[in-house]
Amino acid sequence: MKTREMDLIQKTIDYKFRNRHLLQQAFVRRSYSEENGGENNEVLEFIGDKAIDLVVIKTMMKRFGQITNGDYREFKTKYQEGKFTDIKKDLVEGKMLARCIDKLGFNKYLILGKGDIKQNVQDEDSVKEDLFEAIVGAVAIDSNWNLDDIEEVVKMMLDFNDYFGNNRFDDEIDYVGEIQKWSQKNNDELPDYTFYESYNGFRCTLKLEGVYYNFNGEGKSKSGARYLAAKEAYEYLDDQDMLFNLKDEIGEADYDRAINQLQELYQKGYINEPVYSFEEEKDNNGNSIWICRCHIDGIECDFYNESSSKKEAKKDTAYEMLFFILEGYSPYEEADLEEDFD
Repeated sequence: MKTREMDLIQKTIDYKFRNRHLLQQAFVRRSYSEENGGENNEVLEFIGDKAIDLVVIKTMMKRFGQITNGDYREFKTKYQEGKFTDIKKDLVEGKMLARCIDKLGFNKYLILGKGDIKQNVQDEDSVKEDLFEAIVGAVAIDSNWNLDDIEEVVKMMLDFNDYFGNNRFDDEIDYVGEIQKWSQKNNDELPDYTFYESYNGFRCTLKLEGVYYNFNGEGKSKSGARYLAAKEAYEYLDDQDMLFNLKDEIGEADYDRAINQLQELYQKGYINEPVYSFEEEKDNNGNSIWICRCHIDGIECDFYNESSSKKEAKKDTAYEMLFFILEGYSPYEEADLEEDFD
């Protein structure tokens, strides 16, 4: 791993490794160590998994628990054990940790063996989950099990304020994630965040390569300050017409690739998961007619198409849904308008 990459990763999680080899080890998959020797990140994953649990439990208890002021100073919580189990499960589930790695952009730095490279495992949720845990495990060892250091890193990587709804600011834009994507697409690198203590908590300064303006945010937590700095950067780029759109990610709608293009948008977090359902009917001659429906939560329209081929019905429907997402209307509406014009 290059020195610049290590520096950016450390800045992003706001932790400076005493032993930088541990940071590199967190990114080494077993496939690479089997081919080239050395250690991999599997034991670090195990350590990180347990450390994350501890931080999540501590965070929940600080947020929802307190010592009573009565005759018996007991520990009282807002919720019962079952509710806390559900919250913890949400916070540490594989998809959640994988989304955090997507937001941070760290999976591109994974050190893989030839088989892993061929299979593009860096895009798999389970691999990204492993990486999240391994980084935390590396911090645990490097800090000599300092809980404060571990807790700060987990909070930088897993935004508790965002999960509990205190840092959404009544909008749904993931500013940190959007700036991450912009920086990687335009500069092929991570955004450069720097943190400082301030009177009210923390101040964050964000620098983007090629943008001659620094963006700042201030909040009670580092993640809150980072959010505001990213929000300022996003609004500046938007105002300057420097943001990219979905076509920059996947290109124009392609009929033959529409199913995969929709899946790519889902995996990158732009849309919810496409759900396809099928019904079979018979024509007058008893031949099968397949009707495919595509639904995506958050998209105002569902689309239906029919064909004698189940596969073609799905491709037709995926293409219509994709075209609608990219253009705002159905491709078949456009065809109708052209016919009317002719």
